[in-house]
Amino acid sequence: LFTPYKPLPPSVDFNTEFVIAYGFIHHSGGTTVEILNVTQSADTISIAVVDHLPEGPATMAATYPHHIIKIKKLELLQRGNLTFIFTDVNGTQLRNVTRFVR
Repeated sequence: LFTPYKPLPPSVDFNTEFVIAYGFIHHSGGTTVEILNVTQSADTISIAVVDHLPEGPATMAATYPHHIIKIKKLELLQRGNLTFIFTDVNGTQLRNVTRFVR
């Protein structure tokens, strides 16, 4: 029998860390996304992301490129209701969401 290798995801201690995830559905293969930078100003966390498109032909199938990172809560300037703003490398806002962080 063949068992494909599935690496274990990194552990997250949600008492001291939280995760930031960025992703979307794309209608062809080969696209990847990357979180480039995370900064905080008061109750706003700005996340700069970039989409890497494939060079040349790509499979025509729905894919779900994503990037997930973890951040130590001690690195936060402030906690509570925080607004997470995702922008592209040109500063164009892609989406935002407000969440409570303890």
